Amino acid sequence: MKRDAMVIGAALVGALVACGSSRQSLSIGADCEAGFCAPNDTSTPASFGDASAPDADADSSAGLCPSTACPAPFATCSTSRFACDVDTRNDPANCGACGVACPAPLGSIRGVNRCKDGTCVFECEPGFGDCNGIVDDGCETSLTSAEHCGACGVACKAGEACILGNCAPSCAPPLVSCRECVDLTQNDGNCGACGVACDPYPPEWTPLPNTYNGCAALVCRTKCLGSFRNCNNDETDGCETDIASPNDQHCGGCGIACPAGTKCRSDFRLEGLRCACPSPTVDCSPDPRFTLCVDLSSDPTNCGACGRVCPGGPSSSICRNGVCELACAPNTADCNGVAADGCEKNLRSDPENCGACGHVCDAVPGQPCVDGSCAVDTCGGIR
Repeated sequence: MKRDAMVIGAALVGALVACGSSRQSLSIGADCEAGFCAPNDTSTPASFGDASAPDADADSSAGLCPSTACPAPFATCSTSRFACDVDTRNDPANCGACGVACPAPLGSIRGVNRCKDGTCVFECEPGFGDCNGIVDDGCETSLTSAEHCGACGVACKAGEACILGNCAPSCAPPLVSCRECVDLTQNDGNCGACGVACDPYPPEWTPLPNTYNGCAALVCRTKCLGSFRNCNNDETDGCETDIASPNDQHCGGCGIACPAGTKCRSDFRLEGLRCACPSPTVDCSPDPRFTLCVDLSSDPTNCGACGRVCPGGPSSSICRNGVCELACAPNTADCNGVAADGCEKNLRSDPENCGACGHVCDAVPGQPCVDGSCAVDTCGGIR
């Protein structure tokens, strides 16, 4: 019995030695827990409390092992709360190394010392610059002037002003320059002052139909969207009228009512709406959705009737009292009423049509027409 126990014990020791020689730790599913390892198990199980085993974050194959040293540029300094929590590239109290603090600027020089890439660097406050290059007086120049606009030496052109660090055109009142000419009384992005933008739909705002929160009278308040207007002056129903849509009571604007016999319609020739068609005009539109108000007595494309176009078009003919006439050049006329031969008479020199058709120069035989008038001379000087 005693000999059998020794044999079994030797076998257990041999199995444990075999496990250790392959650097295998106890693994769930392996028989090492009972002292026996699977003969073909080549896996590397997780370590349980073995201080000599490689760290999980280390790469033994690359020759990396656990360490307590801080990797550059990190360090453990007197200001640290944890190990290696200081980045010496950008910590103004430990700039480049522990204990190397960037000095505070002396006096009011509108600048600050910052740690950049492990070096203390003096930087100007926004809106100021060291334009003279003298460190002792710091950032002495405002970058809002026309000579130094946004940066040292950046000068605005003639007629421009420096607005918010940018050169912008000078504007005629009441417009002001905010990088562009704007009306501060109603500009949603510059309300009351440059850069003061209205939030179109703020959380505390109660929306009304066809409205948003915009700029009106220098303050952000309820404002009509697009072409909508509050024509009934009732602020409880918002902006109820679209002045871009035909409305006989508000045709193109609040209170513009169309006279009896006319309707508010879109106009072919004009942008927007108009009441169609006021006397003495008539509607000659070929499209029932629009209106085309014309005066039949003078419109060469609708002369005397809709669609009646004078020969040659508006450039060579006119409509007078609903009748097409040739559009003659100055000092010429169509005296025979025949459109085919055009403006055949010279009113400037024709003694039979001097200044006008049929005006004859016949006060004396041979009286000429000079510059559209029958020639005259002092009495007794007739030749």
